[in-house]
Amino acid sequence: MRRVIVSVDKNGYTRCKAKINGKSVYLGNDVKEAEKKLRAILREEQKKKLTEALPVRPAVTRDRLFITLCGDFLEDCEKRDQLDFRDLAGYRTLVKWVMTYNSNLTISEWTPAVVRDFRKWLAAQKWTNPANGRSGHYGRQQLNKMVGWIKLIFSFGYDEGYCSFDQMERVRRVKALRAGEEEAAEMQERQIVTEEQFEATIGYMRPYYQRIFRLLYLTGMRPIELCRMRRKDIAYDGDIWWYRPYFHKTINRGKTKTIPLGSRCYDLIADLLDEKAPDEYLFTRNEALEEMYALRAITRKTKPSPAQKRQMDEAARRRENKPVERFAPSDFTRELRAALKKAAAAGVAIQPWKTYALRDTAISRASLVFGPEGGQAVAGHSSLRTTEYYDHSQRERQRIIAKRLG
Repeated sequence: MRRVIVSVDKNGYTRCKAKINGKSVYLGNDVKEAEKKLRAILREEQKKKLTEALPVRPAVTRDRLFITLCGDFLEDCEKRDQLDFRDLAGYRTLVKWVMTYNSNLTISEWTPAVVRDFRKWLAAQKWTNPANGRSGHYGRQQLNKMVGWIKLIFSFGYDEGYCSFDQMERVRRVKALRAGEEEAAEMQERQIVTEEQFEATIGYMRPYYQRIFRLLYLTGMRPIELCRMRRKDIAYDGDIWWYRPYFHKTINRGKTKTIPLGSRCYDLIADLLDEKAPDEYLFTRNEALEEMYALRAITRKTKPSPAQKRQMDEAARRRENKPVERFAPSDFTRELRAALKKAAAAGVAIQPWKTYALRDTAISRASLVFGPEGGQAVAGHSSLRTTEYYDHSQRERQRIIAKRLG
């Protein structure tokens, strides 16, 4: 390790030197200042070595609109099936906001300053959902996610030769927002669902969705993982069934994920395992619609007229020829909101909750019984620190201790 060499000349003055690349470099008379200068020189040397070790890429000779690059990135992700329905909707929302901000900006014009200015502009915008009329402003986590998408697009642009490595690195070094910055709102605190709250809610859901929500409540899997559940991904090994998703969140890091299915979970899907072909999804929108129309026919109070009967038969034939569609997490959100709305109309007071709260609930339940490692096993996390973000069992432990110790 290189260090400062201190010596005293014939006149009694202190001289600080250091050997760098075989040469003696004078660093002044003050030892502390000399150490600072040496650290600065070593940092510059390290940066120079890293720059020389970067992969050699041809110079960027073509520039294009950033919106066009967004379209190419989306096509590439769809080919490799790397986007689920929720991320796809979020990405399209980002493209819409980029076009509103400035659709004429080229790739080279998207500097870190422009990215920060776009984030600040986006924080002041008001979004509206035309499906349900809800509106609001983006929170800090959503803004960071939008900027994360932009960073991914620039990584794709570098691979395709549309931007230089230096520009990609500058954009990727844009720091994420912290709490209180740029007046960005904070998201609501993560929550868990009590058993009474859960049972009261699913009583207002359709039977097909009741099975789905019970499976999410017992396993703690992500909604998108349930949407991708196929017959051939479920196998019996030992004394329980295991579900191995063909695509999951950390598959790009070379990790595998297995979700155990106990006896209660197996009872929920046993009939589907017998009926479905290996490549078919266990839960589909088509089957949910068929069940809904069947329930309507059973609960119908008047007999349909001949014209109505012909229309119903024609609609049934069209549904038979319709391609099979798997669920999206947004379908579960809509069903949950409808159930809470029905409960409110019936005068039943239920505290609103979200679909992803079922994952936190399952992790917290396992952590309370088996310790933090049990919650980590249910979540499938590699690090216990990640599980702590989902684990809410600490408060329940405090409640038990307070009851026992007074």
